[in-house]
Amino acid sequence: MTAFLQIGPGCGGTYWNNSNIGISTGNLNVAQPTTISVRVTNNSSTETVRVNGVQASVCALNTLTGFNSASILPSLSGPNLNLLEFDNVFPFPGDVVIPPNGQQIISLPQWTPASNDIHHFDNVPGAQFDLPQKLTLHACVFANCFGSWPPQSGGQVNDDGQFFNWNSISNAFCGDTHHAQHNTTLHRLANQLGLIVPFYAGATGEGRLIPLKLTVAEVPQTGGIDPLILEKIRLAGLGGLPIAPATAPAKVAGVAEFRGVAERIRHVFEELGDEIREGFEHLRGNLGFEDDETDDPSPQAVREVRVVPNEVHPLLLKADFVGNEPIGIVHIFDVTQEDPSGARGGFRLATVLAPD
Repeated sequence: MTAFLQIGPGCGGTYWNNSNIGISTGNLNVAQPTTISVRVTNNSSTETVRVNGVQASVCALNTLTGFNSASILPSLSGPNLNLLEFDNVFPFPGDVVIPPNGQQIISLPQWTPASNDIHHFDNVPGAQFDLPQKLTLHACVFANCFGSWPPQSGGQVNDDGQFFNWNSISNAFCGDTHHAQHNTTLHRLANQLGLIVPFYAGATGEGRLIPLKLTVAEVPQTGGIDPLILEKIRLAGLGGLPIAPATAPAKVAGVAEFRGVAERIRHVFEELGDEIREGFEHLRGNLGFEDDETDDPSPQAVREVRVVPNEVHPLLLKADFVGNEPIGIVHIFDVTQEDPSGARGGFRLATVLAPD
């Protein structure tokens, strides 16, 4: 199998800024139709490649290093699992083929986020205490492309990429350049001085608990606002504001636990029996798990958590801002996780101060 088609660079580097994945509305909003587009490049200098298919799925905001179907938004699960899919059906003519060193932007079927998408975290223990009124749907877009060459309806062909099953857990996703993630989102602050955004961390593996290091860093904007963020602001209808980069960082920015997460992990062990429960109580004491009443609620720029393998672990991005910033000010935060192997995942979130 060759690798001429590309939408990557996989999930390495600054994958949260993958400009090959576009969202027509800039942001995702409940009841607002939107179209996700994917730009596919043919890196072959000699072969014309047929695009057999392009897939996408939209997941709750996360720092996962792979893919976990548990984070897929409800409106795209079940019978709608492959709703965001382009299938380049034979026969000719009309096929989507990309010449050597060429590109093609493919728009996927229009999709309208539903109200249950924005309430993805409501059933997390403690969510009713931690989440404010939710205005915008923050999410990550996963995409995959696959094709074949030469572009013909019969005879021997060579595969280039392959279909991906979204109903899966895979640390191999983003293992090649047919895969990509777009983990950049925009948050409109309606004269608010604080930010609370839920997201998922998690890791694949075996064993009982995997340690993760979560980090929040505000992005310096000495060279101006990230062009991708500016485009999101324009598409979201906020381009008329006096947009400017923040000249001073947020007063506080960090990761916080949902209240009740320690209790959630304890229940996992209790279901496995008394012996393991006793072991968890010992482990809990050693690792610093405390009851909800004594959990440290303050956000931490660097927070270490231990997660159940192959499950998603809910966390909160929290930030507080100074009270005299003018309308149009933009802050940008990178939120990353790192597992013991050094694998990193993350997302980028920008805030723009706007009138009510």
